[in-house]
Amino acid sequence: MTTDAQQGRAGMRGATWKQLAAEGASVWLDGSVRPPAGSGGAAPGGPGRATAPRTAEQLVAGGWVTGLVLGPEALADSVVLPSQRALLRDLASLEVSPQGAVRRLSAHRAREACDLLGRVYEETGGRDGYVSVDLPVWSPADPAVLLAEARTLWWLVDRPNLLVRIPATEAGLAAIVGCLADGIGVDVAPLVTVESYRQVLEAFDEGLERARAAGRRLDRIAALTSFAVRKVDTEVDARLAVLPGANSAALRGRTGPALARVVYRLREEHLDRARWRSLAAAGARPHRLAWLACGAPPGPAADQAGAGAGGRYLGALLAEGVVHVLPPDLLAGLEEEVPLFGDMLSGRYVSAQRDLEGLVAAGVPLAEVTDELGVRYPADFARAWSRLLAATAAGLRPAEG
Repeated sequence: MTTDAQQGRAGMRGATWKQLAAEGASVWLDGSVRPPAGSGGAAPGGPGRATAPRTAEQLVAGGWVTGLVLGPEALADSVVLPSQRALLRDLASLEVSPQGAVRRLSAHRAREACDLLGRVYEETGGRDGYVSVDLPVWSPADPAVLLAEARTLWWLVDRPNLLVRIPATEAGLAAIVGCLADGIGVDVAPLVTVESYRQVLEAFDEGLERARAAGRRLDRIAALTSFAVRKVDTEVDARLAVLPGANSAALRGRTGPALARVVYRLREEHLDRARWRSLAAAGARPHRLAWLACGAPPGPAADQAGAGAGGRYLGALLAEGVVHVLPPDLLAGLEEEVPLFGDMLSGRYVSAQRDLEGLVAAGVPLAEVTDELGVRYPADFARAWSRLLAATAAGLRPAEG
């Protein structure tokens, strides 16, 4: 169900965003808070269509996006901004280490973003308007260090609409419990398996139970789980492409939506359990599901999503309460009107299971794919943080000449 504020913002957007708002779904921007130099707004796109603005401020003000994700890549991009250069010069004069500077830079950018989305947070009663910020990966295997980093970021930013982004590793799960117990909102990302989601659900319940025991207000604690459904599809489709037969071709682009439908079913089952109902009675909010970087799916799934050649994951993964996290390039692609056909997740568990079983029959074990992604994601993430650390260290050095 949409609020009056949501409906008002929807009036500024194109038809796709209006229908997303009507379905209770949200679009968040994955990227920098500020635009690159020289970018600006755009004029309306034509009859019955609106063109998305080109700055984060305009995107938020116009209701195109209702949340932001700040990863190490976006933070690295911001290091070159004059305001951040000035901040780094001050930190250099205080002899702050590159790691310490990264923490301060991350908190500074997160606070800016939280303030930008503060009105959305207030208007939606805390349902939207969040900023999700990745934790540094100095000690990813130590839950105590992860929790300390989360607490420090929460304290430095000091905004209720911050989500601390934590991986669903063994150490991460323990940190998730600790964060929720302390009243800190979390975004668990990126997930690629159903089993990891089950573990996250247990961590959510345990953390909220501890928060309740400590006397915290559960209605002020937000939780999000973010799935890399597009990445799973890409990896699976690469394997299907080299297999012969029409059945292999028909399965392309269907793994991500199938995974999402199984996960959505598990969420519904979780919210129906006595353990969760007890937490809900104490004010706890249901966690939300987010789909990462979901633009146009490859292969026949585009037609099955109901959008023909311009098919979108938006249609295939639409349901009340879900979040679509889009980088700027995919967000711009949605200026074209995308046909949507209501809830495409509920009541589709059986067909989703058939699709996943079809992968095994075709010779593509999903577990093998997700295991590889489970190794690759942390490595890619560590490299991104290394680049941010190097850019920050360069910014701390005195200018030559």
